Amino acid sequence: MKKLVAAGVVIAVMSVAAVLAVRTSPQADTTPHPQLDALLQQCDAGGSSLATMYRAVSDPARRLVTTDPARVLAMVRGQIANVIDGRIAVCERALAIAQHDKRGSDVMAVGPFLERLRRAHDALDQLVAALEAGSDAPAKLTALDAAMQ
Repeated sequence: MKKLVAAGVVIAVMSVAAVLAVRTSPQADTTPHPQLDALLQQCDAGGSSLATMYRAVSDPARRLVTTDPARVLAMVRGQIANVIDGRIAVCERALAIAQHDKRGSDVMAVGPFLERLRRAHDALDQLVAALEAGSDAPAKLTALDAAMQ
């Protein structure tokens, strides 16, 4: 009988401990990351701000690509690279936070856009190489334009 009572007390103590553990365990953090919305807005994966910004800095390059390749090279290494690299950095940060916070819709929006930006960066590198070598720069600029659309 004593063993039965002792077993009942142990079960009761374990039950109370389990209930208290469940009630006092920290809840999962469901609040969004404080920077994520701002980063998503700056990334603008679904918008057209990147194309507009790119056209603004690349239009002079298109006009000068055959007449002044040295100047175009400076533009490509400066303004155009900054536009693409800056957007890549923001989108990579937004994607990392969205993946960490398990925000699938944001990951689905930013992921493909980031891949497009990386392809544009590769096209930019090819344009720089063509300008440095003095060969086929207009075609490489056209390829970069296509990657940015």
